[in-house]
Amino acid sequence: MTIATAVQRGPVVNVYNEKGSIIFSVPGKLHGFTDSSVSIKSPSGSILIYNEKGRLVSTIPGSK
Repeated sequence: MTIATAVQRGPVVNVYNEKGSIIFSVPGKLHGFTDSSVSIKSPSGSILIYNEKGRLVSTIPGSK
């Protein structure tokens, strides 16, 4: 399953597959996405990277 798009909806980012179904949703601000990952900026300023299954795979510490 690949990521087709990621859309910011208020405080939540919805991640969709190529069929238009939501794969997962996460709170935060959309930072970017590819066909296999989504980057979310958390309220603390860290960048959280999720895979296409919605699993957190990496965290990049940051500041607000």
